Amino acid sequence: MFAETKFKHALYPRLIHPSHEIESLFDFTVTASEIQIGSCCPLSTIQHKCGELKTRETGLQRTALPIHDMLRWFASTQIRNVACLGGNLVTASPISDMNPMLAAMGAKLILSSWDKSEATISRRATPVSEFFLKYRIVDIKPSEFVERIEVPLLQSTLEYVKPFKQARRREDDISIVTSGMRIRLAVKDGKYIIEDVGIAFGGMAPTTIMATNTMASLIGSELRAENFKKATAVLLDELKLPEAVPGGQAAFRMTLASSFLYKFYLSVLEELAIDCEMEAGELPPAPSVDEQEKTGAYNFLNASKPSYCGTQYYPAPKVLSGLEDDVLPIVDSMAKKEVKNDSVGQPSKHMSGPLHVTGEALYTDDIPLPPQTLQAALLLSKECGRVLESVDVSPALDIPGVTAVYTHEDLVKLGGKNEMGPIFKDELLFLPIGHKVTTVGQCLGVCVAESLEAAEHATRAVIVKYKGDEEKVIVSIDDAIAANSFYELSRHKIVRGDATLLDGLESAGAASATPKVGDIVTVSGGFKSGAQEHFYLETNSTLAVPSESCTNLTIYCSTQAATKTQTFCASTTNTPAMKVGTSRFRTSLHIFHLRLTSLCYVTIGCGSHKANGRWIRRQRNAQRVCFVRGCIGCQNLKQACSFDALS
Repeated sequence: MFAETKFKHALYPRLIHPSHEIESLFDFTVTASEIQIGSCCPLSTIQHKCGELKTRETGLQRTALPIHDMLRWFASTQIRNVACLGGNLVTASPISDMNPMLAAMGAKLILSSWDKSEATISRRATPVSEFFLKYRIVDIKPSEFVERIEVPLLQSTLEYVKPFKQARRREDDISIVTSGMRIRLAVKDGKYIIEDVGIAFGGMAPTTIMATNTMASLIGSELRAENFKKATAVLLDELKLPEAVPGGQAAFRMTLASSFLYKFYLSVLEELAIDCEMEAGELPPAPSVDEQEKTGAYNFLNASKPSYCGTQYYPAPKVLSGLEDDVLPIVDSMAKKEVKNDSVGQPSKHMSGPLHVTGEALYTDDIPLPPQTLQAALLLSKECGRVLESVDVSPALDIPGVTAVYTHEDLVKLGGKNEMGPIFKDELLFLPIGHKVTTVGQCLGVCVAESLEAAEHATRAVIVKYKGDEEKVIVSIDDAIAANSFYELSRHKIVRGDATLLDGLESAGAASATPKVGDIVTVSGGFKSGAQEHFYLETNSTLAVPSESCTNLTIYCSTQAATKTQTFCASTTNTPAMKVGTSRFRTSLHIFHLRLTSLCYVTIGCGSHKANGRWIRRQRNAQRVCFVRGCIGCQNLKQACSFDALS
């Protein structure tokens, strides 16, 4: 619900909270053929109930144990206490942990609705494997809701289920690839034949997907490593991901899927060997596997979860001398500690350290706000490569609590400058009408309201129109070179040595034979570094405080560039710099791009204050993340070097 309302801006005029008195929605029931789980039953309850079933008969134990193991690593304890299985299914996340396993186990959803004509509850069943239609779209009608989930019980022997999950960390992390696999065997002519199999994956498609071709290649075949290797080839072809797949890591995800399949084969052999021992000769011996490969069956999902607590023991202080003095010296509990006044060689604590660890550090948001303080939210472009045609702010002004919407026209009325930048003034505070939008998220204006919610609502109500065909946007160095787009004023060259020497060696090197030790040769070509992804979470809050006569301005913000903040705010608001002051409570670590972005936010808040004459606070939410990609490309690299040895 938080993600839907916060990021997708969904509006729900009516929310329904089911009562615990509706037992079918919260019950966890075990019947002779299935486990029935109410759609609103908390995940923590399901986990504990399945944990209690581990000591029951074999079929029930084998059904409940995979559910318990997967839920043990599902999100955090706090999330599992309030989240429910029905909500997890209807959310239809393509990388859900539970959905692939339930689909592989053949689970069904019971969808209920009120039949007005019959004045009764109408129910229909749909398999989990067929419930996910498209990305985040499921097979449920507007009048229906998920009443319960029915998970069929496994056979007591020769049927096995295993969950798999790979994430960047075990605890509280979203999966890269997740899977659920089920297999049912039958004995024919002393061999184990795969009678039925269910293989489902998450993270390999826009929805939870069943590997139908892989399943078909296994059904009817003998339980052998060769057949699973053939199925792996089918799986890689069936779940082939393009390089530009959303989420990236295409080759890694395909490798994970194939490795999960082989780990499943090894785990089946492990459990089959246990069944053969328990049946005491009634089953043929399980296929053998090399000792070195048995470790491949290890899966952290069903391994013992490590403890989060520990104890450290300290020896009692010695008061008598003994042989162990070198290891445990005598401690005189009554001796006074020597106080050193010399700070040389002593650790020095950070000035703000005690405030941070005690929670007493003050930030911009800790400043008490007087009544009638306004909140500001940015109006950002949703397209790029086209020309800004018009900005209609009238729908936003009709929203209760919205005071004003400021654009480039209002900045012109103030007499302020729209251009800004630390070196070259090539950044615009507000994009003027008729200019081309260069980036998604380019600032078009700012909405000011009595509350932050009203200000953000106003930004979504503004009607922005663009014109012209969408031009190709330059997003890489290769694109810039192809378009001959360079910053001529800041072009730099790195030159070392005599460049004419390289030109003279180029023709000679091409005609010469294999170079010898000590020869000077020309190495030319191009190289490109792999892209680096930096997840940078940078919160920022700005408070613009006017003086009583609205002639002076004090800015509270968390910036390293205090002087630039003063300069830009003064030029944008057409205010003498001597009347603009900046104050910093806490300084955040900015990279250059984010420093400029923060200055833009501060300047916008100051411009809003100048036009309104009231306190303005502008917040950059913690959920807004700057995703910076670094890619270095070098073309036609020439380098002269001397070979001291040849390999």
